[in-house]
Amino acid sequence: MDPTPPKHEDAKDRAEQSHTIEDEKLPSYIPNPNISIGPEKIIDNPPQYSTRSNVDNGQGWRFMICNKTFSDDLVAFVSEDSIEMFNTFKERTKGDPLSPAAIHAREQQSKGLGVPLLKVKSHNFHVNKFLTIQIYFIDKEKINSRGFKEKEDLYDFCIITKYMHVEYTTYVLKFTPDPIDRSQDFEIVIFVHSVLPVNDYIYKNDRYRWIQESATWGKRHNYTNLLLQPDQHALTDNWNRETYKLDKQIDPKNPLIGGYLKKVFSTSSRKRSKEYYSSIQLGVLEQNEEDYIFGSYRHRAQYITGDNYTPNDGTVDYESINSVNLDALTRLCMAILFKRREDIIEAAASTYVA
Repeated sequence: MDPTPPKHEDAKDRAEQSHTIEDEKLPSYIPNPNISIGPEKIIDNPPQYSTRSNVDNGQGWRFMICNKTFSDDLVAFVSEDSIEMFNTFKERTKGDPLSPAAIHAREQQSKGLGVPLLKVKSHNFHVNKFLTIQIYFIDKEKINSRGFKEKEDLYDFCIITKYMHVEYTTYVLKFTPDPIDRSQDFEIVIFVHSVLPVNDYIYKNDRYRWIQESATWGKRHNYTNLLLQPDQHALTDNWNRETYKLDKQIDPKNPLIGGYLKKVFSTSSRKRSKEYYSSIQLGVLEQNEEDYIFGSYRHRAQYITGDNYTPNDGTVDYESINSVNLDALTRLCMAILFKRREDIIEAAASTYVA
């Protein structure tokens, strides 16, 4: 396989494609358990931020999580190009609905192109409710007749609540993949340590971790998402799965649990220790120091993750929101959670400086 990343069309070029493009039906992206992500080996010291797994081979997403100010709500797109296409199609559908430009915009939107993926509302003054994440969906019949509607074509996909403890904070993510069939609802519980740079959760009976990486030049923040090995310690080892609290008695020898004051006053506690990492990386969340000068979204974090299921046979258009499977969506919602945590810190710092 050629390791050179495929050359993507510029967003403006895609928006300017012929108005006679056929409305091809996108394939159904069903998870294939026989296809797994290629592991990225971490051999020596932990990296400042990890490599891009199979995304560089054109199989995956570079999601953009955006807002205008750190206090604003968030919007997620499948890519940076998707933001530009969204703005272009939005302008085209404001005028004559029968114009070739408006018809073409609706055709592209009906394929999931040039539309946002998620909309995020923050609950700043609620005791426990932290975020409501809504997902956009494609109704081809409605979009072809009246275009994409930002305030109508979405539903509540993930509700995040927050419970604070002394040693850690618990975030509960309740997902609704299908608003009609609520039997598919599920939840993920993330334990965020107050001192150590580890944030652990269980998904489909496997243990995972988000590591808050050390600050690097040019980055506001960056996190790495990993699948833990069976012999690694995790915060979730002390969770009974019945409450949202950790119990030290479940595994008294777990070095991640207990000794809180010692960890607080130890300069080494916040270091990224090699044993925190595993050999299998799922994604990277990062945001640059430099903001975008133009456009509605000045602050943009990027979550990079591979497609673990779909064969790389060229049939998937990763610029379409239809390409995003449920596993990638759950990881993106977690990335949004950490992005929002960082935004709260940035907003507080800006207020203090002002």
